[in-house]
Amino acid sequence: MNTLTRLHLLPILVLCFSMVACATETRLEPAPGADVLGRGSDQVVDNFAGVELIANPDAWRGIPEITQEVLPIRVIVRNRHGKPIQVSNRNFALVADSGQRYAAKAPGDFRGEVKVSAPVPYAGPSFYHHDFFMYRPFGYYPGVPRTVEPFYYDPFYYSRYQYLRQVPLPTEEMVSESLPELVVPDGGEISGFIYFEDIEDADRVSLTMDLVEPDGNSFGKIVLPFVVK
Repeated sequence: MNTLTRLHLLPILVLCFSMVACATETRLEPAPGADVLGRGSDQVVDNFAGVELIANPDAWRGIPEITQEVLPIRVIVRNRHGKPIQVSNRNFALVADSGQRYAAKAPGDFRGEVKVSAPVPYAGPSFYHHDFFMYRPFGYYPGVPRTVEPFYYDPFYYSRYQYLRQVPLPTEEMVSESLPELVVPDGGEISGFIYFEDIEDADRVSLTMDLVEPDGNSFGKIVLPFVVK
């Protein structure tokens, strides 16, 4: 395969990898009428009984391919309730208009693997070509002429190619960036990612947060509306 053919195939290979990476990805955007933090923002906000919830479904900056299997949403919880509140994954869910409920999952509840594309590793040329030449032994290669031209190598050749490697779930970033599960004192704030499985057959969902005090007393719910893309 010559260089020209490889260059022609490159856009096709990139397109194939993109299709694999995006085949099952779910994206959320603020629903019309949702309260957002600034025009064009993806951050939806609401509050109830002194508790404020901000959710951003477009904040993930880790390995992008996890969105093949996982829907990460970054949330900020601010407590001005006058009492401590309990925050954990079980407080959060995505609820479709049909009533289908998708509970938030801890990072450790995810299993399987995602395929991550990476450049083909290359350590450099395997020989030093300055003043390198080939000379035909008479009688063995009668059709091969003597040459003193240096061997050309393209240092960017392998950078045009990608390979896929398997990364197990949960990733280290999923664990380190997850929302802490703890009691938030009055005046306190916590932030982090909550994770969901892919949403199927839904055009709209609402992120809900059940508001609970440490003794188990439930005092309300916050609902943030999104559309599914």
